Amino acid sequence: MKKYCLQVLLLISLLSFYACSSPCGSNKDQFMENFNAFMEDMKAQELEKGSSKWQSYDNKLRTFIKECYPTHKAKLSLSQQKDFWIGTVGYFYARYGVGMLSRLGNMGDDLDELWTEVKTNLAELNIGVKDAIKTISDKWGVLQDIGKDLKKLFE
Repeated sequence: MKKYCLQVLLLISLLSFYACSSPCGSNKDQFMENFNAFMEDMKAQELEKGSSKWQSYDNKLRTFIKECYPTHKAKLSLSQQKDFWIGTVGYFYARYGVGMLSRLGNMGDDLDELWTEVKTNLAELNIGVKDAIKTISDKWGVLQDIGKDLKKLFE
């Protein structure tokens, strides 16, 4: 009986650990907190555009988009959905800079698939990519130059 109780306790502990350590979180609020922490960490790294360290962040973003968002979408408020998808545009801007709009969708890699998903979800929320970039420019001090870069891109 003791062995059975210990096995059950171990299983519960492992499940609790997974729920706490998963970027998806166990509810929509944890998911958004984890996504915002991910974005803050990414911005704090100030990685160069070509750094090999981006791969780790790309993998985490992929998890947020492909696994976490679908898990919590039904319970997210419209505002939270907008914050998430606008945040993903900020990620791509930090990753590729002003050339992101011409680069994304044209490289034939799996980030193109993620970018397509970002654009689709923004469109469903009636948000244009340029509007998302302006929101990021207004919101994130680290990316203050987005507006200037965007203006150059569309001139």
